[in-house]
Amino acid sequence: MTHRQYLMIPGPTPVPARAALAEAAPMINHRGPEFGALLGEVTGALKRVFRTTHQVLIFPAAGTGAMEAAAANLVAPGERVLVAVAGEFGARFAEIMRVMGADVRVLEFPWGTPVDPAEVNRALEADRSIRILVVTHNETSTGVTMDLPALRRSIPGDDVLFVVDAISSVGAIDVHPDEWGIDVLVGASQKGLMAPPGLALVALSEEAWEKVGRTRCQSVYWSFVRAREFLERPSPQTPYTPAVSLLYALRESLRLL
Repeated sequence: MTHRQYLMIPGPTPVPARAALAEAAPMINHRGPEFGALLGEVTGALKRVFRTTHQVLIFPAAGTGAMEAAAANLVAPGERVLVAVAGEFGARFAEIMRVMGADVRVLEFPWGTPVDPAEVNRALEADRSIRILVVTHNETSTGVTMDLPALRRSIPGDDVLFVVDAISSVGAIDVHPDEWGIDVLVGASQKGLMAPPGLALVALSEEAWEKVGRTRCQSVYWSFVRAREFLERPSPQTPYTPAVSLLYALRESLRLL
């Protein structure tokens, strides 16, 4: 008798059989045309799933890596950042921003309740030196989903970047970064995208790319500029060895989506 496991946790989520089997494909040269075709298909499909016209960068890491990559590329030491915290993963993003040298202002809400756009607006109006707002779309620790369009509208002016952790929402809950004015959207492979853990995903608006250009990246591994340069080659590549087998699995899951 075949035993079937029902994985009833927030993530990793069950991986479709065809995605799991895809990981067994032979290893290929990650500097060759075959890998370029694989990466090109995956990034193209990610743009459709993310519902964005902007390029989606892929890093070999957990979702937390995508959060740290955003901080490393966007935040200058001492820069003031507002992080709305309504659960464990909002608190994690605040910790990451703090470790990266940001002057973090935390706006806390009781666990099990959503972030209040009116409170966010008051905090941003009270301190116009804040240039980055960080929000968790779906707080995995409580299951509460935030109203991103309302939060975008709560931001006074056009000079505050809207950074969103969509790790447990993209692929499962509607998110429209271009339409909703999200500047940085971070995701991961192991939840709504139905792939194994290990791939961190980031999409940036043009405004976010401008900020990246003005900020000295505090990492070699997480450099968005280097990742985009390699991705835009005639045959797409990554700056360093990619997680090839995970990309095979993600391609199958994206085909299903």
